[in-house]
Amino acid sequence: MKRLVIDGDLCQGTRECQALAPSAVTFDAMGIAHTVDGGPTISDDVADRVAATCPSMAITAVPA
Repeated sequence: MKRLVIDGDLCQGTRECQALAPSAVTFDAMGIAHTVDGGPTISDDVADRVAATCPSMAITAVPA
């Protein structure tokens, strides 16, 4: 299992991450992604896919 770490300074707000992991990612009023409740654990496959899909490379998948 892994969790996501999101760099809000790099986030472009494309919401591709939320489409892949809606239970793990939320957005603030400015459209910047944040992890839900400090980053819930998700499967390795999904976490790696979310990180790889981020166009601004703002997401890193780390071991839980």
